[in-house]
Amino acid sequence: MEDRNLERNVGSDISSSSSIDMSQSTNLEISIDQSINRNLEKIDLSEDDVRRGEKKVESFENGENNNDNNENKEKEIEGGKFKKILFCVKMYIIQYFKKWLGTGKDKRPPLPDLEEIGWTWLASFTGILVLALIHYREALDAQMQVLIGSFAASAVIIFGVPKSPLAQPRNLIMGHFLSAIVGSVIRVALVYTNANFEVACALAVSLSIMLMQFTNSLHPPGGATALICVMGVEQRWRGFYFIFVPILSGALIMLLTALVVNNLARKRSYPLYWW
Repeated sequence: MEDRNLERNVGSDISSSSSIDMSQSTNLEISIDQSINRNLEKIDLSEDDVRRGEKKVESFENGENNNDNNENKEKEIEGGKFKKILFCVKMYIIQYFKKWLGTGKDKRPPLPDLEEIGWTWLASFTGILVLALIHYREALDAQMQVLIGSFAASAVIIFGVPKSPLAQPRNLIMGHFLSAIVGSVIRVALVYTNANFEVACALAVSLSIMLMQFTNSLHPPGGATALICVMGVEQRWRGFYFIFVPILSGALIMLLTALVVNNLARKRSYPLYWW
């Protein structure tokens, strides 16, 4: 009997304790729900606030997408620029080699008639003959020089194509004279100072051409005159004397010959202008 009474008492104690625990847990849940409700009541969110929040989320997502799109666009732009550069280089190379073929529009001039060829021969023969006579009969004995190679090139122009702008007196005289000055200065500055002789040759020709273009007195044989001044003169100060003899004196003799012989021809009139 005592054992039974003991069991009953223990069971009642357990049931009572479990009921107490359950009541406590329900009370805790109720208090939590109440606190949550109180906090939710404090937060007053309108529909506009909810929409603004949704827009911010959407804008954030769109911003990430825009960043990706911008990066892709930058890569596409860089790739497009590189392709344009390659295309420009390719077209430049093609156009460059097409120039070698000629324009196709200009045709070579017709052959001159026999009369023109005859007068060209007579004028050039006379011009070089006069210079050669002075050179070999008089100048060499005085250790001077009158005949140089660039005068042969001048003969081609002033006797072969007397109507050319390159053959007019301004171009003939100033072209040789200025080129001789350039060649003499370059020789004294570079050659006699043990500088680079090859550079002196290149500078003499290129600077003389530039100076002739600048003064509107381009005469192709002038480049040869500048080169001869650098290569052929042996004494320093004689290089400046070289400007006057044979360069200036020889050019004047050639001009005088052209005036006399060219105007003897029926179809020629020289010069077209003096200055």
